[in-house]
Amino acid sequence: MKTPAIWGVACALALAAAGEVSGQALFAEPLSPRLANYDIEARLDVESKTLDAKLLLHWTNSSDDELTELWMHTYLNAFRDGHSTFLANASAPYADVPEGEAPWGAIDIEYVKYAKGEYITGLAHISPDDGNLHDRTVLRVSLPDTLHPGQSIDLEVKFRSKLPRLLARTGYSRDFFLVAQWFPKIGVYEDVPGQQGRWNCHQFHPRTEFFADFGVYNVGITLPNRFKLGATGELQSQMPNPDSTTTWVFRAEDVSDFAWAASPRFVVRERQWEHVNLQLLVQPEHLHLAERYLEAAAQTLDHLDRNLGLFPYEKLTLIDPPFHGMAAGGMEYPTLVTLLGLDYLPEAFRQPEVVAVHEVAHQYFQGMLASDEVEEAWLDEGFTTYFELRVLADWLGEKNNLLDDWMGLRLGVLDMRRSALVAAQDAGIPPMASPSWQVPERYAGTLAYSKPALMLLTLERHLGRELMDKILRAYFEAWSFGHPRGRDFEALATRMAREEGNTALGADLTAFFDQCIRGNSVCDYAVQSIDNLDGESVLRLSRLGDMVLPSRVMVEFEDGQRVEEVWDGKSLEKQFRYQGKGRIVWAEVDPYQQNLLDIDMNNNSRSEDPASAPFWKYFLKFLFWLENAMLGTSLFA
Repeated sequence: MKTPAIWGVACALALAAAGEVSGQALFAEPLSPRLANYDIEARLDVESKTLDAKLLLHWTNSSDDELTELWMHTYLNAFRDGHSTFLANASAPYADVPEGEAPWGAIDIEYVKYAKGEYITGLAHISPDDGNLHDRTVLRVSLPDTLHPGQSIDLEVKFRSKLPRLLARTGYSRDFFLVAQWFPKIGVYEDVPGQQGRWNCHQFHPRTEFFADFGVYNVGITLPNRFKLGATGELQSQMPNPDSTTTWVFRAEDVSDFAWAASPRFVVRERQWEHVNLQLLVQPEHLHLAERYLEAAAQTLDHLDRNLGLFPYEKLTLIDPPFHGMAAGGMEYPTLVTLLGLDYLPEAFRQPEVVAVHEVAHQYFQGMLASDEVEEAWLDEGFTTYFELRVLADWLGEKNNLLDDWMGLRLGVLDMRRSALVAAQDAGIPPMASPSWQVPERYAGTLAYSKPALMLLTLERHLGRELMDKILRAYFEAWSFGHPRGRDFEALATRMAREEGNTALGADLTAFFDQCIRGNSVCDYAVQSIDNLDGESVLRLSRLGDMVLPSRVMVEFEDGQRVEEVWDGKSLEKQFRYQGKGRIVWAEVDPYQQNLLDIDMNNNSRSEDPASAPFWKYFLKFLFWLENAMLGTSLFA
């Protein structure tokens, strides 16, 4: 391996006696526990698509256990051959990767040793989830010496990463590189009350993402001079080398991952939002989208800053992939996101904004809260999608924020998310709390994105935006850099609703969360019939699903008078009888659309007008199927 220019220079792999990683500090005080810290130097060979690299890991055992082994992710081995757990269980396009040069992608470990020099020989790939002997995405490192509670370890790892053609949002396409999950990364060791702790270090599965501890990264990347580079963290220096390469040195603090992208075709555009420098690396053919991307990022940061809390980093990098590199689009990493701008779209189609809003919102939930994306995907994707819907509605309007007046058509992202829930809702849908790798593909997107976002919107519309914002801000403040679990949010929301005396969803929220998260209950309320008899009018309502939610009911009489009722939603049928008010001409259950989990809002209302009712029934069904068809264009993560 050629010696990279950074070796021994600005990003030298050396730790101070106190155990701090090298480099100039960005924050006056740490924001996180900084358990997993990395110094990495790497050289990219653009011809062979390989990275020759070394890393120095400084990791602290924060558990109460004596440890004799470490577990590490080696994600790129998912693309070593078609027998890995990832490729064996993936659908197209992953399962149809052309054979080409083998391996398609890999991480080969040359050695692991203590920083002081002793080599570690006890290395073995394991498959803790499925026992697949061909899978090599988890590496067990058996330690010669016990690592005691509170003790730190310094390991040096020399490795070579072979990048695949763009797969699972990592790899290369022509001269565009998105380099993610590219280095051996230590798993998370978790205490388990009353028993031995465990390594949370799952194999790389299709439809799962990532989970890691926070730390500090000093990373030096050497590549040809013609390339421009964007990465997690902040650029510390660019050093030209005699061999027509440049070494870029980055530092990132209080992050749980490090990713980067490079291309000679990038055009740099920037905008300042408050204290944050928004840097966009955009393809020249997408320059007309540059302001749309930057405005979407600024709108998202502004909304989340006001409603959740401060975005502490001073740099956010936005990567625009080329058309041939679309597989890199729509992904989030700490302080770096990839966008998705499809060519030749009409300006009325706001897909670039939608993807940008979603990915930037991830900076709070995947980035700073860093919940477990493998075991509880909904906790990241669902909250991100919820805020995506909020940002887009406040900025662009709820009914037209995806398609705005194109040939007379308007469509909102909320409609798309509801259509996704309806399309996937059947007797076989698993609970939302299911680990994502155990969820059949046809339900995966719905359970990670649409259903949790609609659950949160339903919660908001019952509790009110003011209380919901208090809960969300308290959640963010309590769990920033703390890896919250779903139960943590549930407990906090339940406690705060009780303290506020808000019983809109019952005495506490336990039953609501049980139905939505750990159950597969279906919500479907309907106006069954309107009977106008002599001297009496009768309204009959039905609960067609097994989810119980309270609902308002609006009734209109022939003289224009309206009456609003409240139904607790518990019984399968409910009747309201009226005497002396005249004929009922129209009635609707849930008129304010609080219960967004309701799978069929077409049956929520009924009219006595025989001419218009069938028209609206079939027109709404047409829109429903149109929304399902358009759902297929949703590519963002």
